[in-house]
Order: sequence, then structure tokens, then C-alpha cells
Amino acid sequence: MFCRTGHCEKAVEQYQKVLQMYPGYPQANYLLAEAYARMGKYEEAVVQIERAIAGPNLYPGWASATRAYAAAMSGRKKEALILLPKVRKETDPQYVDYWLATVYASLGDNDEAFASLERARQVRDMSLLLVQGDYRLDNIKPDRRFNEFIRRMNF
Repeated sequence: MFCRTGHCEKAVEQYQKVLQMYPGYPQANYLLAEAYARMGKYEEAVVQIERAIAGPNLYPGWASATRAYAAAMSGRKKEALILLPKVRKETDPQYVDYWLATVYASLGDNDEAFASLERARQVRDMSLLLVQGDYRLDNIKPDRRFNEFIRRMNF
């Protein structure tokens, strides 16, 4: 929650405390990865997502999409592209298009990002409730199509 209010450093501190108490808790690694990614610390995000993947009970679609996002943002676009089929395979069909949109946005492929968002809208993906505040979509927000999409969503 701290990152959503612009306090990612506080989020990192809290997730690190959780991991000190529960070292094998993959959701804490996942959330720490998201905080690092939000801060632009993509290499640290990849390390944490790898730790999260190694643990039990982590939704694989989240992990693959976050790893692909972090790879793209750290300049490893080939790695992100290689991960796209894994994101498709591991993510529930109800949510796959939103997650793909975040990866395509990080790759700079605005056309695919918007096509994925539109497919997510058509299946009424609840993840779209986050669309305006989702930092993973920041790369496409200046595109006029983003505001058009928000209008179609009736936000």
C-alpha cells in the first residue's frame, strides 16, 4: 500500500522486515519486487521475483509478468519477449490481457498494450480498476489512446 501512495522506500522497509521474520514467504518477495520495480530498481526486482518463484504458493502469472516487466525496464527486452508465452500460459484467462498490457507497455509496444487493454475491457477484467494508478502502464499514459480508453471505461 505504501507504494501506491508514493512511499516505496517505506514499503521496501516493511517487506524486508517481513522477510526477516518469515524468510520463505514468497508473497513478501513478490511485493518487494514490485516496490523495487516501482522505484526503478529493476535488477533488485528481478532478484526478488526469482526468490518469490522459488517459494510455494505464489501465483505464477504474477511472477512471470512482473519478471517480464522488470526485464524490459532494465533493458533486457529479449528476455521479456521470451517470457511472454510463459505469461500467457501461467495467467488465468480472465486476467491475462491486463498482465500482457503491462509487459507490452514496458517494452514500448503501445499498439499491443492498448490491444491487450481492450481485450481486458471486453472480458470485464477486474484488474482494470487499477489502470489509472498502475505504474507499469506509465509508458503508455501520455499516449492520447490512454485517455480515450479511460473514457470508454466510464471512469
